[in-house]
Amino acid sequence: MSHWMDILDGGPGPKRGDIVQTTVRTYLVLRSRRMRRRDPAACPRYTLWMVRWWQLEPEMRKRLGDSAARRVDGQRVFYLKWYPRKKKSFEDYLRRKA
Repeated sequence: MSHWMDILDGGPGPKRGDIVQTTVRTYLVLRSRRMRRRDPAACPRYTLWMVRWWQLEPEMRKRLGDSAARRVDGQRVFYLKWYPRKKKSFEDYLRRKA
C-alpha cells in the first residue's frame, strides 16, 4: 500500500522498519521517500510503502525489526491522523458563486 504522510512536528521522517499506527490498523514501513515540495517552507512530506504487520511472514518482520534496531534511535512509532473531509451540502454545490 502506498500512502503519503506529512511530518507536522518537525521530527525525523519514517524509515524502513518503523511502525505507522492509525486509529484502526498497524502497518510496517517497507520503504519511504521524501517528496519534493514547491514551497520550501512547507512541512516535509514522505511517500510510504507499507503493509499490515500480520500480512508479512515472520522472517520478514524479523528482518525489518533488525533493520530498525541497527539505527541509533531504533524503531519509531508514527501516529497517522487523517485530514478531515471538507463538508459541503448539496445546496452549496447548486449555489452560484457571485
